[in-house]
Amino acid sequence: MVEAWTALVVAVLLFVGAPLAGVFAARWAY
Repeated sequence: MVEAWTALVVAVLLFVGAPLAGVFAARWAY
């Protein structure tokens, strides 16, 4: 079940990391 946990972790990181990356990029752009 390692693959399932890995997929879950990757999905969460993408779901949470996308907005964080957008905010970080917006702050860095300014």
